[in-house]
Amino acid sequence: MARNPKKLSRPPEYLAYTDAKQRCTNSAKPGYKYYGARGIKFKFSDFTEFIGYIGLKPNPKLSLDRIDNDGHYEIGNVKWSTKKQQNDNRGPITRPRLPGTRGTFFLTRLKGKPWAAYIKKQGHKLHLGYFKSEELAHQAYVKARKELDV
Repeated sequence: MARNPKKLSRPPEYLAYTDAKQRCTNSAKPGYKYYGARGIKFKFSDFTEFIGYIGLKPNPKLSLDRIDNDGHYEIGNVKWSTKKQQNDNRGPITRPRLPGTRGTFFLTRLKGKPWAAYIKKQGHKLHLGYFKSEELAHQAYVKARKELDV
């Protein structure tokens, strides 16, 4: 895969800064729906403030992460993290009002992985399995709800 020559000349910290800013402010970017459209704001005034707070990336395998997944890109809420740390910080996608559902239905999906479905019964989260699509995961929920009388 060919790399953009303009990006090769920029330090990784600057790319992390501009990518995060674009996710929060540019509705034409694919990630905007997960950041700016959710109300996540980019509150650093400029790159100098950003790098002065977070510092240089200590390891090339790290990437920019928000400590509070629902919080803004701002002082006190950003750090350099591994992919595993970022995935652990991500909460499940909760879908309480899917058609045919009562109670809480959880779907989670990590990039490149199958959908995992869960159902709550008597305060316990039960794992229903892994599925190739969100629709198949929902079908498993409906079936489990009937079988478990939830």
